[in-house]
Amino acid sequence: MKILIPLDTTPSSEIVLPVAEQLATRLNASFVLVHVTEPLYSPIFAETALQFQDQALQAVAQYLGEHADQLSPRGVEIENRLGSPRDVIAEVAQEQGCDLIVMSSHGRKGLDRWLLGSVAEAVLRRAPCPVLLVRAGVVPTEAGFKNVLIPIDGSDSSVRVLEQVRPFLLEGARVTVLQSSGIDFREPPAWISPESVERYFRELEDELQAIKVPGLDLDYKVVDGEASQAILAVSEELGCDLVAMSTHGRSGLARVLLGSITAKVARHSQLPLLTFPRCGTMDPK
Repeated sequence: MKILIPLDTTPSSEIVLPVAEQLATRLNASFVLVHVTEPLYSPIFAETALQFQDQALQAVAQYLGEHADQLSPRGVEIENRLGSPRDVIAEVAQEQGCDLIVMSSHGRKGLDRWLLGSVAEAVLRRAPCPVLLVRAGVVPTEAGFKNVLIPIDGSDSSVRVLEQVRPFLLEGARVTVLQSSGIDFREPPAWISPESVERYFRELEDELQAIKVPGLDLDYKVVDGEASQAILAVSEELGCDLVAMSTHGRSGLARVLLGSITAKVARHSQLPLLTFPRCGTMDPK
């Protein structure tokens, strides 16, 4: 098993290293460290730009080597690439056959910073494997999670997360399965009867509680309101230490809904977020 760790030479990106080390011990994984340098281009000072670019790549090689030495007991490969981080990180994960990407949601300050809506969101959207996104200041302290919220929408890919998250759970972990109505029924329009609303919620509850996973003791929660707001509110209410969800939903398009639900949770949640692409799997072996 391989864990890919994108680094951008800042402390903010490096906060994931202890998390990745803990998970590597738990999952018997090796590492791939990747840094992506944006190409320098100047039509007037082309030679100087190339010199700066080469110097940057040399400095990054030393930087990655130092971190590789610290992680070396587990086995480390280094990828020092030129290109756009939005594209290259997912490409390296594909080429290297990585099983998991662990990255920070923030990096550099300035125009090339790693922001949600930028590099991290692009990786969530394009990654061929699960992505664990960790926010600076909220770093897991254990090699696994004990209070996990899993939002579902009834699609196969969202329900499959219940199986896929197993390698990340501590023994006896609390797993809450959440389904939201998607609509705020506190003040329903006049043409929707209270009986219809009640019946709709009853059907959601029946559908949710029909989900069973051998070996997991699941809690179930159906809530009113838009999905991303419900996820944020319930994860805080329950004191969760992880939100795990699919990046594809009932529609089968590239969303539950990146650009929508997953992206909103990633932007606003203070918790680690573990996402699973529709075709992505993780073999703990």
